[in-house]
Amino acid sequence: MRVLEYIHRPNKTEVGVGTNTNDSYLKLAPAIETSPIFTMNTEEFFYNAEYHRNCLFKAVKYTSGGKEYRLTKLGAVKSSIKIECGDEMIFRRIETGGETIKQLDVIHYNKTMAYSSSKGKYTLVYPERLPNWNVEGTSFYAIFKGKQCEIVISFLENRQKRSDSPDETALYSITTGENIFNGSTLYINLEGSLPILEEKSKWQLNEFKIDTK
Repeated sequence: MRVLEYIHRPNKTEVGVGTNTNDSYLKLAPAIETSPIFTMNTEEFFYNAEYHRNCLFKAVKYTSGGKEYRLTKLGAVKSSIKIECGDEMIFRRIETGGETIKQLDVIHYNKTMAYSSSKGKYTLVYPERLPNWNVEGTSFYAIFKGKQCEIVISFLENRQKRSDSPDETALYSITTGENIFNGSTLYINLEGSLPILEEKSKWQLNEFKIDTK
């Protein structure tokens, strides 16, 4: 048995936070080019057991201005399946005995996301979930790299993302005392008794071979 697994953690643009389009897509990892997890330019169904639905996707390759891989038709999927920014969308292609099984699992977390906007400045998604949150920021104890520390989130400024943006976005600094974060994507998992602060990549590609004899 061969199992191909692609984990994608969508950002707020991909899940439609602050946008009105239904023609949304996932920007796939460059490693997709050498993996058969998706069949390029072909519509494929991935079965989601939680909602008992076959979810239709189409992976496409764009070459204008450089190669980019996208998984399209996400708009129709997210209208029937709950997908939040920072959730883990796990696509699996299972090949066994001449049969191919395609699955989609979505793992939901109670979390706050922090995305780097510029050097040392972050935009927050779902900040209202943080302990003692207000627009000026907050501080709380959390686990980071296996150690308990104080996380301090401080308001810096409001700024337009682009010159034509109708609204301003609040920017924050995030520190642990020893660490001043600058550039990495941060996930603050609020599931347990203490939040857990993690730095995670947007995507992950795995392959497993299982002997079923």
